Amino acid sequence: MRRETLIAIAAGGISALLTLSVATGSVASVFFVYLAPLPLMIVGLGFGSKMVVFAAASGAVAAFATSGLFAAVFYTLINGLPAVLVARQALLSRVYEDENGETITNWYPPGPILAMLAAMGATLLLLATFLTSGSEGGIEGVIGATLSEGFAAMAPQLSEEERGNIIKLLVPGFPAAVAVSWLVMTVINGVLAQWVLARSEKALRPSPKMADFDLPGWASWALVGAGVLALIGEGQIEYLGENLTVILAVPFFFLGLGVFHALARNAPSPGMLLAAFYMLLFVVSAWAALVVAGLGFIEQWARLRQRYAAAADNGPEDE
Repeated sequence: MRRETLIAIAAGGISALLTLSVATGSVASVFFVYLAPLPLMIVGLGFGSKMVVFAAASGAVAAFATSGLFAAVFYTLINGLPAVLVARQALLSRVYEDENGETITNWYPPGPILAMLAAMGATLLLLATFLTSGSEGGIEGVIGATLSEGFAAMAPQLSEEERGNIIKLLVPGFPAAVAVSWLVMTVINGVLAQWVLARSEKALRPSPKMADFDLPGWASWALVGAGVLALIGEGQIEYLGENLTVILAVPFFFLGLGVFHALARNAPSPGMLLAAFYMLLFVVSAWAALVVAGLGFIEQWARLRQRYAAAADNGPEDE
């Protein structure tokens, strides 16, 4: 068996163990679960899309052997399929010669990959909504009941009223919170994998620049459609629309970051400016993220970076 195949199988097993560590109930297991896609991403971006399929399949088999069919399906949806998608798309390229006869390689950009992942998260939410439509209260009721059982088991010291108040706060945005956490951690693991591979000169593609991040046109229409559902819908439709809007806004948050990176290029100290920006983003958190996502949505339509670049090129000349 080839060395790469053995590494892929081992990476899948490690990824599955990290995912299933949550069953231990340890606080540290949350950190391990978030790092579960990393071995798959390293295999995919370092050895190719075929090897990441081996890794994902190995992880699914390990999850099935240790925890059953549900764990295998969960692992495949949350870690396996995203890693395969990221690796397959990220390694697509088009090679051509320019007018000077030089060979140019255009690599598949990261923006459409993130948009596909967001669409995947939205699709899973739509599927869950359909499957729970016959339950009392629909998906909102099922989430509330599940959280109630979870809190009763993990925090029995809380009164029923206290648990009810906490659940009322969590239920409205719970699907979006889960999906956004998954999307962000998938991105972080992909970036970490590419960084590790680039540092060790094992990366199969060059690392993309944040300032060049862009999204396909359909992403904005999907976000607008979800927003319309949230505004005009009632009951379960409104609930679905609100959560879909948050999920589909995630790619625009990263597009907003790309705008800021592009604007910071010409600053006197771009590194310090970006460090201060990310520190502010971390401190202010949700509100700052909302502003950045709004900036990304405006960029999709107004092309702020192109206008800024054109203004810089046409600036006043020295006399």
